[in-house]
Amino acid sequence: MSLKEQVLRHHLIIKKVRQGKYSQKEIQQYLAREGELSQYTFTCDRKTFKRVLDDIAQIYGVDIICDQSDNKYYIEYGGLDDGQKRIIEALDTFQAFNMRERLSEYVQFDSRQALGTQFIYPLYTAIKNRNIIEFDYQTFFHETSVFKTVCPYALKESQGRWYLVALDLYDNNIKTFGLDRLSNPQVKKNKFEYPDDFNVQKHFENSFGIIRGSKNKPEKVLLQFDADQAKYVETYRLHKSQNLIKRTKDKVIFELTIDITYDFIKELCSYGNKLTVLQPPSLEQEIRKIHRSAYGNYQIITLDEAISELNEMLTDTVFSRKHFENILAILKIHYNIEFKVLDLTEATLELKEQTRNEKIAMVLQQNFENAALQREREKKIEKYVKLKQELGITKSKFYLDGNTIYYCFTNTIINDKIILEIIQDNMKTKSKNKKRER
Repeated sequence: MSLKEQVLRHHLIIKKVRQGKYSQKEIQQYLAREGELSQYTFTCDRKTFKRVLDDIAQIYGVDIICDQSDNKYYIEYGGLDDGQKRIIEALDTFQAFNMRERLSEYVQFDSRQALGTQFIYPLYTAIKNRNIIEFDYQTFFHETSVFKTVCPYALKESQGRWYLVALDLYDNNIKTFGLDRLSNPQVKKNKFEYPDDFNVQKHFENSFGIIRGSKNKPEKVLLQFDADQAKYVETYRLHKSQNLIKRTKDKVIFELTIDITYDFIKELCSYGNKLTVLQPPSLEQEIRKIHRSAYGNYQIITLDEAISELNEMLTDTVFSRKHFENILAILKIHYNIEFKVLDLTEATLELKEQTRNEKIAMVLQQNFENAALQREREKKIEKYVKLKQELGITKSKFYLDGNTIYYCFTNTIINDKIILEIIQDNMKTKSKNKKRER
């Protein structure tokens, strides 16, 4: 029997007993039917069948158990570890593609292929036999490669890439090395002792990918997804600690206990406006900062976008003065916009009533000069109160009128004073430039 036929026979037996409990006769009948379809001979005698089951256990780590009460065979699929499940998935793929037709007509593979997979077997062998290995390693941050001598502990897959987890003998720290950046691996005869307290699952239990957190404890993270996006997150979990906290018609909230690392933040950013970080505040600010910075890479197209952007910046906890000034410059250059400040901090009905009473008191005292001043103050307050009512302003706000952007200052937002100072500085600069032109 050819190697291909042996692999296919292994897969067919595994595939059959994954579906339930079957006798050897039933399995042989299944193999006979599949053999007729593919023009191979998969059936075997009782002695060979037992050897095949032993081979499956040795090669794939999958134990096919015979229930002595009814002499039927089965797999405890729930008891398989992640590696065994991945092997079965690979066998499913192999079987699906075992056809004579050209694959390119029906199947499209991802053009981004993982590099370095040719090193998996020799590295795995070195791990199993406790051999020290040497290799050249090229990081993304250096122009030249570095020679490494390490004690290999484990292999780890993350987001389509494979990594070697190893003790770097240069500084005695456990590190991860991408196989796509590794070259010239040499398995040495020198042996090392595998540490009793190391477990790769435990080592990365709080990690999203291959980066471990710098803090002693993982953090509780609350993520709110749009209902449609949440369906994807439920079926392809972000982390094993993920729990559903709340579900409404439009939103779903998940809780995770995880290390907040660069690769986790990068994953969250990939969800764009479908995700809102609720906790912790530090993560919410970091995501906001990244999205704000990304948005700053693009030209503002319309004045409505500019007004929306300016109003959002009022409440931004990671306010960027440089980004704000860039928007002012764009508006000045492309739209010839003029800024004006309306100080609405005193524009309240209560203050208007108080000023009116003071005016009446002055008239009764025949202090007509002060009464006139109070009347002008009352008119100004009334004008701004009406403006606030028309615009629906309860907090500071930018609004557009012709080619003028009014900044309604109320000193009620976190960045009010900062923005006011920047606008006033720009107005002063513009005024000085006009005087020089004259």
